[in-house]
Amino acid sequence: MSTDELKTLLHESIDTIDDVEFLETLREIIESRNTAWSEGQLPRWQQERLDESLKQIEKGEFRTHEEVFKSIDEWLGK
Repeated sequence: MSTDELKTLLHESIDTIDDVEFLETLREIIESRNTAWSEGQLPRWQQERLDESLKQIEKGEFRTHEEVFKSIDEWLGK
């Protein structure tokens, strides 16, 4: 498939999508592709997800490495 054919296909596909969150994610992916990345600089969507994760950690909403491996062992019947 040529670049032009692929672009046309993507445009047509995007025109049928009504999910705002999905479209926003696509926009962020495209923006991050078009933004020069330098060390220490993350695309906005990655920084937002990182910030959300840090808030979860502050609230104690996480599992330790040991807890995860213990759960895996339990699931595997070890």
